[in-house]
Amino acid sequence: MNKCKVCSHPNLKKIDELLLSGKSFRTISNQFGLTESSLKRHKKNHLSEKLIKATEAKETLTANNLFSQLKNLHSEALNILEEAKGRGNLQIALNAIGRVKELLELQAKLLGELQEGNVINIYTHPDWIELRSVILLTLEDYPEAKNALLERFNGINRT
Repeated sequence: MNKCKVCSHPNLKKIDELLLSGKSFRTISNQFGLTESSLKRHKKNHLSEKLIKATEAKETLTANNLFSQLKNLHSEALNILEEAKGRGNLQIALNAIGRVKELLELQAKLLGELQEGNVINIYTHPDWIELRSVILLTLEDYPEAKNALLERFNGINRT
């Protein structure tokens, strides 16, 4: 039986940390001169279940702590907003509204409820419309194929 090359590596502790942190096998492989397959086997067979669960628990605790701090900041910003409105200080009130908005956006991003970046609807994109037309025109001489393709196009979930 072959001995695990990772377990006998002088940097075992660092390798285990990187494996648990989610670093890619390729990156770790290049850094420590190990094969990706040996790293995968090591992670699967030799990393202690307790160590994996402890790492997951630590990540959850950190995320919960960050979320709790975010909620506290949000509450403070709302308090400042109310106080500024009560005193008639519109400049501070507007600044507080901006901060509340930023905090709500960050919270939505963390919860996965807000997508960043551009969203392109390919069904209305001119390139798709042109391609679809070319395909359908090409299939004019093959009505069965054209009808089958149209059925598939119409069956695509466009939401």
